[in-house]
Amino acid sequence: EGIEIIAAPLDFAGVSGLIAGLRAADLPTVLWSREPVGAASVEALFPQADKLIFDTATALSPQQAIAYLRLLAKQGLRVADLHWARVTPWREAVSTLYEAKPFQVHSARIVHTESGASPGTLYVRAWLQSALPEVRILVESCAEPGPARVQSITFETNLGELQVKREQGRLAVITPERRYTVRFPRQTVEELLDQELRVTGDDEVFQRVLG
Repeated sequence: EGIEIIAAPLDFAGVSGLIAGLRAADLPTVLWSREPVGAASVEALFPQADKLIFDTATALSPQQAIAYLRLLAKQGLRVADLHWARVTPWREAVSTLYEAKPFQVHSARIVHTESGASPGTLYVRAWLQSALPEVRILVESCAEPGPARVQSITFETNLGELQVKREQGRLAVITPERRYTVRFPRQTVEELLDQELRVTGDDEVFQRVLG
């Protein structure tokens, strides 16, 4: 059973009252917004949702979009960003690298495409900084064309240089001792939504990254 409500953004305030009467008290309500992050019209629907899902991938200003999510989180709203899920392979590759052989980081460098720093670049930097508060983390661009995205993460450590980088649709993990690749799946919005909807509680790591 499903109910479909079609309305223009200017009518969302009226839709909010309609949704209130349709909500089931024992089931969570999730709002997935395709509107630009920060669109005032969507805010009328916030009181009806237990969780708000956005996608900063299309934001004109990643910094402003993430700052908006941070503001909502500080107001006590539970927020999520599909772009945070998109950088999961990077985080998993770095975490696996550390778990295999713990190392001490002296410095770190994130390189992104010439198009600029994507929300993913900002999230990866914030994630690393939260885990390594005393380490200087540089963000640089390269001449690689294409959409804004992370190209590589390099660590200068007591074990030598460690790197995770894009390579032919996969992530290459390079250490002084070995080199291997891991999958880097291209997930659709529907797959990312399904992944996010499985997170029933607070995503503490994401909340810490938001600050």
